[in-house]
Amino acid sequence: MKVLLQGGLGNQMFQYAFARALAHRGYKVALDAAWGYTKYSHFYPNSIFSLTRKKLMGGGDKARN
Repeated sequence: MKVLLQGGLGNQMFQYAFARALAHRGYKVALDAAWGYTKYSHFYPNSIFSLTRKKLMGGGDKARN
């Protein structure tokens, strides 16, 4: 499953927490921070939390549909 990080800081934090919760439940999760920053790029740089390549816990071989 891919979680797209976009919007303002609050939205990004919620999306990251959502991705971590999915990973904790055994889903294989990837964060995509390369899309959706054209509107907010001057406020929030793409690497604000360096989340583009952060490994989430529980993202092993368990993939659910």
